[in-house]
Amino acid sequence: MEMMTTNLSNIIDSSGRLDEYDASQVLKSIGEALSYYHFKQLIHRDVKPDNILISGESVKLGDFGVSTFEQGRTICDTKGYMAPEIITDQMYSYQVDSYALGVIVHQILTTTMPFNDEKDGGKSKKWRFEANESFSEDIMEVLSGLLEAKPRKRWTMKQVLESTWIKKEEEKLITIQSYGDA
Repeated sequence: MEMMTTNLSNIIDSSGRLDEYDASQVLKSIGEALSYYHFKQLIHRDVKPDNILISGESVKLGDFGVSTFEQGRTICDTKGYMAPEIITDQMYSYQVDSYALGVIVHQILTTTMPFNDEKDGGKSKKWRFEANESFSEDIMEVLSGLLEAKPRKRWTMKQVLESTWIKKEEEKLITIQSYGDA
């Protein structure tokens, strides 16, 4: 078993925001993990920076203590990462993991949460993600897809992994590596 040395929460606390490339790598790694688990019909239900484990370039998703193979209504996610359907006591499925990942991506790019839940726990939230001028159009596309209020319209991990942002960041890495081989 691989020993992980830290978690994403510690990195955010010590380093602040991540650059777009590093954020895309976290998104890609966790997106691949969630894609696999969702294919196996497993809902993680507690995707948050504390549960994203990192060692060197390796990024893993951990803590499956509240995961389930069924749709649910149980509130078991961490405040701030809860999808609208959890807070409003609706039935939910794997889309709650997509929403939490969107919150994390916003957090690692800005060190802030996309919504302010402090007053009422998010119960009167408008659930509309506003554009941020500092984000590229490609990042905004991913964030808007993941933070979509309606679960049926929310992006799947397949859509995340096929997004323009992920593809562009992969191309940059390939270009850098090919220059290194010359």
